[in-house]
Amino acid sequence: MALGARDQSKNPKTRQSGSAVHSVSIPRTAATARNRPAAGRRRTVKRGMRRFESAIARLEIGERLPSAAGITRVALGSGWHSSKVVSALLVVAVFAALALIHVDDDWFVYAEDVQFRNLTYLDAAELYRQSEVEGWNTLWLTTGQIRDRVLDHPYVADASVSIRLPAQVTVDIIETYPIALWVTKDETMWLSAGGAALPAAGPTDPALPQIIDILGEAQAVGLETRAMDADVLDSALALMAQMPALNNKVRYNRGVGLNFPMPGHDIWVYWGDGKNTENKMENLAAARLALATLEELPQIVDVRYVHRPYFR
Repeated sequence: MALGARDQSKNPKTRQSGSAVHSVSIPRTAATARNRPAAGRRRTVKRGMRRFESAIARLEIGERLPSAAGITRVALGSGWHSSKVVSALLVVAVFAALALIHVDDDWFVYAEDVQFRNLTYLDAAELYRQSEVEGWNTLWLTTGQIRDRVLDHPYVADASVSIRLPAQVTVDIIETYPIALWVTKDETMWLSAGGAALPAAGPTDPALPQIIDILGEAQAVGLETRAMDADVLDSALALMAQMPALNNKVRYNRGVGLNFPMPGHDIWVYWGDGKNTENKMENLAAARLALATLEELPQIVDVRYVHRPYFR
């Protein structure tokens, strides 16, 4: 019987739930099966945490999350938070203001809104046409554009421009004045530095240096505009500055260039073109010294050549 009882205890089919068995070995496969739901929950929790972290990150681009009260709210990182709403309203206001400015007549420039100052002989109406600001909205004008247009006027040496809103334009003008006069048989022209010639546009100072060129032969070559050869002008100015007795007058013709009577003598000086001015000055000084020793005075002193003056 004892042997039978042992046999029954070994046969699992004969065990009952109420038997006094203290421990039962659980197969490894059964333990693994019971552990699988716990591992799945852990994976689910991790996935949930990752989704939550992603949701938090998406708040910065405006994702809406339900609040605890069940009311949809906009996260502080949303693209439509209060500061951006204010910015959008400001943009709308700016565009509205610009639209109003572009239809309001007070922002458009007309003749009564433009002032030209420091004029002596130039005409303000002519300068207004030159500026080309008629009917323009102030926002479309720049001081540089206006200045460039005004400087295109041949009698404007310089200009400064200021614009005051809504539509006030002030232009300070420096008028062109000649540094010398080019006297021909047809007219007397103003000469500016560099030789540019303009018809006299205002009162002309008679004390200005004068280059008397009856046929206008001192014309600069290769220029579309009227101008005296710059070297001739510079040499003539230097000559008259060195010899005040010339009374600021010299002559010019194509054959001998600049020429003038020698002060204190009945002698004519051939100066030539505008080159080698310093050498010509030395030749002229040497000729004047030599004249004091000559028994018979020449009619012509030619200083056009580099080495020494010639007497004729």
